[in-house]
Amino acid sequence: MRVLLPWVVSLSLTLAVGLLIYFSVPDWAQSWRVMLQGQPAFLLAGLGLTLLHMSLRAWRWGVLLAPVKQPIAYRRLFSLTVAKYVVNLIPPRAGELVASVVLARKEKIPAASVIATSLLERLLDLATVGGIFAVYLALFSGQHPPNSEQGREIMLAIQRFSLIGIPLLVLALLGMAHLVRRWDWTGRMPGWLSRIAVSFGDGFRALRRGGGRGKVVALSLGIWITISLQLWFLARAYLSDFPLDGALLLTVITVVGVAIPTPGGVGGFQFFMHLALTNFFAPFLSTQDPNSQAAGIGNGCYLVSMVPLLLLGFVLLHREGLSWSRISRIASQKRAPAAS
Repeated sequence: MRVLLPWVVSLSLTLAVGLLIYFSVPDWAQSWRVMLQGQPAFLLAGLGLTLLHMSLRAWRWGVLLAPVKQPIAYRRLFSLTVAKYVVNLIPPRAGELVASVVLARKEKIPAASVIATSLLERLLDLATVGGIFAVYLALFSGQHPPNSEQGREIMLAIQRFSLIGIPLLVLALLGMAHLVRRWDWTGRMPGWLSRIAVSFGDGFRALRRGGGRGKVVALSLGIWITISLQLWFLARAYLSDFPLDGALLLTVITVVGVAIPTPGGVGGFQFFMHLALTNFFAPFLSTQDPNSQAAGIGNGCYLVSMVPLLLLGFVLLHREGLSWSRISRIASQKRAPAAS
């Protein structure tokens, strides 16, 4: 039953989001026509930025792991970074865990340390997205106000979350940096638990190093600027006058959709892209059928950014010697692999 539960939850969410999308589109035939009308040059630019985004993520992962082991082959880091997205097709989206465990075994380093760097990456991503939203609010929100009551509710919800979530994230990062500096607290734990805690803390040691900390911050900004540019190019493939600053808000809103634990983020991305376009950027859409147009744009952006990435991920999974059975075993392990 426990094995089936992630599938039930994931597929139920996928179905729920799919129904929301289905009933929000008046004309699916028009939506598919819009999807196929994207300008190839902008779509290719968006795809190129997707690959750059993966490259920067692999680089940042290597910087975070440098205090644990250096060097780690960039080729392996890039392969497993892309492979995460393929593994996330399988509920419960354990791509981070699987990639971390596989890297730890191949490099003969504690799995807890690698898992810690993956957790730190997610915290850094959330903090960076919060920073992007703050910049948008301060400089550009007046240019693209909500054009509906739903849009105002969306903006208010994001603002409330940011006011609470971002300070908590900053405190969490500062707390981790403090704990890494002092290890005396681990002496009060049982021996086996202390070893796991120390190994886990090693994954945060990049926060202690001035040069490493600077690289991590710069790469985190680079990753999310690249994602914003990617979304802008993809939007420009369908809307020739879509504003560059509008891509910042698209980034923040679609992150919420991707966080919904559907396989590969499918459905969640399209639904929240649709919400963003129709509630904040309606002046750039057709006045005749903006909902069908927005759905077509969301589908086109998802397919261009994800399908080539998934195909590449399948190739890289094979290169790393990973099979679906092995991935499933790692993802379903009940105990933290850090103990190994």
